[in-house]
Amino acid sequence: MAKIHNLSSYTVYKDEKLFFDTNIWMYMHCSIGNYSSQLVQDYSDFYQKAKVAGAVILTSTLLISEFVNTYSRLEFNLRKKQDGLSDFKRDFRSNPNYKSLFENINLLTEKKILKNSIKIQDSFHEFEESNFFANPNTYDFNDEYFCYIGEKLDFKIVTHDKDYLNTNYNVEIITRWPPPLN
Repeated sequence: MAKIHNLSSYTVYKDEKLFFDTNIWMYMHCSIGNYSSQLVQDYSDFYQKAKVAGAVILTSTLLISEFVNTYSRLEFNLRKKQDGLSDFKRDFRSNPNYKSLFENINLLTEKKILKNSIKIQDSFHEFEESNFFANPNTYDFNDEYFCYIGEKLDFKIVTHDKDYLNTNYNVEIITRWPPPLN
């Protein structure tokens, strides 16, 4: 069961391990997302607070994949009607505009995420399938997997995704969901 901490009152400690969920990286680095300015500000401030405190920011291959795909799909959905596109892979990725978008996403990934985080070894070979698929009604594979590795590697997850409330893993979540869920 997840333990929830409120973002605004949470104290970050030196060497504390934090894993920023994909949605947080999107809020901070995807200007086309049309996210609430207060949401962006709150999570950006917390990220800076974590950096100043000397927390260890972690990332994974799966998170990088989610960031690249989410950003690309968002751009596709914004351009779909305007550019007469119907298929992401066939129409969008072959479009000349995609090359500059892809270069921008790569730059953000390298300079904003990877440069400011430590890559984790997630030990997928030790993955316990029988426990993992036990929560089918509220299931998001990636979120549940992040909880699994969060418990295994003892890190806290910073997110604005309520799916994390449904995990059976013993993991700590830092969020600004209103109202505070402590």
